[in-house]
Amino acid sequence: MIFKNVPHIRLASRLKISKMGMRAFHRVSSFVKPTTKMIQSFGQEATKARLGINEEQLLKLLAGDSIPVDLDLDDGYVILDLEKRWILGLGLLINGRVRSQLPRKELRESMMRGLSIDD
Repeated sequence: MIFKNVPHIRLASRLKISKMGMRAFHRVSSFVKPTTKMIQSFGQEATKARLGINEEQLLKLLAGDSIPVDLDLDDGYVILDLEKRWILGLGLLINGRVRSQLPRKELRESMMRGLSIDD
């Protein structure tokens, strides 16, 4: 046993767990949407449905605009990858244009404050 005679573990062992793990997908209309947390955790391993964007494109997406893309993919979700350095989350590809599916506005702003292309 790793934890021996640790009072906090004994207290925690009395708790009843209702859910455990990380939600990976949920249904949105006719699409199955991966969660942002799952994409940020495992998106680096993806080999398909991944869109590399630059800082200018990211700023457009965060402003609420869509960006045109030429991808040989069906409409659906794509992983947004900033210059092959950060997995940001998802975009929704519809008719050759991608719209942001990144977290709410306040999360988007905090993400932008934390990103520096010069890193």
